[in-house]
Amino acid sequence: MSSKKSLVWDSFNKISSDGAKCLVEGCKVTISIKGGNTTGMINHLKTHGIIVSDKRISTKDNNDELQPAKKSKTSEKLPFVYKESLEEIFSKCAAKDGISFNTIVNSEAIQGYVNKCNYKMPTSSSTIRKYVMNFFEEKKAETKKALENKIKYQEKFTITVDEWTDIAMRRYLNVTLQSIEKQIVLGLVPIIESCTSEKTEELVFKRLQEFGVDFKKDIVASIHDGATVMVKYGKIISAESQCCYNHAIHLSVVETFYRKKKVVDIEEEIEEEIEEEIECSFDEDEDEQYSSDKEIDAENLKVIGNEIPEFHPNYKSALDEMRKIIKFFRKSSVRTELLLKYVIKKEGKRLRLILDIKTRWSSLVSAIARFLKLADSINLALREIGSEIFSENNIILLKQILKILEPVKLAVSELSKQNSNLLTAEATLIYIFEKLKSINSTLALEFQKSLKARLDQRRNKHLISLLIMLHLGVYPKANEFFNYSTKTEIKNTAKSLINRLYPSEMQDSKSSDEVEDHEEVEVENEYFKLQKCIISFTTPKSKISKHLSLDKELKMLEVDTRKRSDRLENLYKALLTIKPTSTASECVFSVAGNFITTLRNSLNTTTLNALVFLKYYFLNKNV
Repeated sequence: MSSKKSLVWDSFNKISSDGAKCLVEGCKVTISIKGGNTTGMINHLKTHGIIVSDKRISTKDNNDELQPAKKSKTSEKLPFVYKESLEEIFSKCAAKDGISFNTIVNSEAIQGYVNKCNYKMPTSSSTIRKYVMNFFEEKKAETKKALENKIKYQEKFTITVDEWTDIAMRRYLNVTLQSIEKQIVLGLVPIIESCTSEKTEELVFKRLQEFGVDFKKDIVASIHDGATVMVKYGKIISAESQCCYNHAIHLSVVETFYRKKKVVDIEEEIEEEIEEEIECSFDEDEDEQYSSDKEIDAENLKVIGNEIPEFHPNYKSALDEMRKIIKFFRKSSVRTELLLKYVIKKEGKRLRLILDIKTRWSSLVSAIARFLKLADSINLALREIGSEIFSENNIILLKQILKILEPVKLAVSELSKQNSNLLTAEATLIYIFEKLKSINSTLALEFQKSLKARLDQRRNKHLISLLIMLHLGVYPKANEFFNYSTKTEIKNTAKSLINRLYPSEMQDSKSSDEVEDHEEVEVENEYFKLQKCIISFTTPKSKISKHLSLDKELKMLEVDTRKRSDRLENLYKALLTIKPTSTASECVFSVAGNFITTLRNSLNTTTLNALVFLKYYFLNKNV
């Protein structure tokens, strides 16, 4: 006589009429099987990753004993595999990898991947562009929705605004949103006509509006450079204005280390410099910082009237001699190999000399540092050639310049970090001034004086003073380098910002103050006093009742730095979004410059905007 038996019995042993013991290794659980129900056993096996179907097998009850459980194979749970859409594939190729639409169409590798994903490969570059633009609109709407959610929870932003001209001489305005932890690039806005400060404000307002951001209520401050039109723009906008510190440092370096000379033919000098860079370019070593011919043009050359920068007269001979020797080696492969023979012997690797660019002061630091590192090898090579060696006096002069510029370059790098803010910037600037003071040379003091004057023009002391107060709980006092706002100015700045960014909280504060002033509502006040007593008793000491006035909140913060109220906490976080430099916009322009090239200068402004936006979308998503 035979009967049907469930497959679940392969993993269980019946120990009684009401129970069965699990045979999975290490498990000693007994499952109830009253009424012959095997559901409990099936569910138990799922905890071991064993899936049992409802199929039954034939067996003989009378003569055969229950067979020992077979080792069941654990069903492998396949991970969820995300399948990219055709729009996303082409957008990654075009925006993330920078591949042109024509190259995408003709690429066999991309075509093979698309076919593998069971898609049909388009045969036209215009179709590829259409897919990319559709993906752009989709992600733009997604970004807008994400911003709406952030704004809903009263998150505030700072914007970075700057202007850029592409290789086809078309102008753009970049608007980048900055929060405490990340940045959101809103793309490039084409500039069609003359861009005055009023026009700049209008373009920024419209781009923010496209993403559902209110210029007045959601933007804490605008970061921009110190150009006249941008300074005026900073005065007319509703948000606070913060000028870029890096621009101030650049101008101070140029003012201190360079002097101006008359130019007979500026174009000839530019051409000569370009030819030198093309002739002497190398790409063998990863740490080389040679500049391509694209880096020198009439726009980048800081021409003032009929003058261009020249080295400081006290250091001109040393710097000119250094550049002369660098060119001497770089223009000859034979002399270069001779120098490398000594370099490899001393340093253990190939290191080439770096030629600085007069229009980029940071390149001077790299050029001097590399030259001083290889100075012994250079003199050995010059002796073998029979040329005059580099004098010890000139080496001393180069070391003096490097001693000043190295900490400045380090500070610029720190100011440019994405997580920098006005607090870290203030500490960085103090570090520079203390470093310059410790050097105590005529050149260092001259640079310090110039830098101080430039920073005073750009530094928003009201914002910095308020932020220090909220962070440390003390009103900042003037030091030998910087001045700060008075207590009254700090309070007025706080009230102004809260009134603009958090108007409802300011209204609540005013109404509560008014209630305290009127005696006719004294009975009703007792209720609020009771509630205040309850809140005071039940709220942790690090919190402050919302019913206090702003002056009282600041006073309590001064007594105990832990007692930052919700309102002051919101203001504190809002101020932390303000960055000390406009580096974000400069990075955007660098990305845009990789799309608009000499061979691809017909890319229209709409497509460029989409590619820049998607590039940063993928960077933020880390995909």
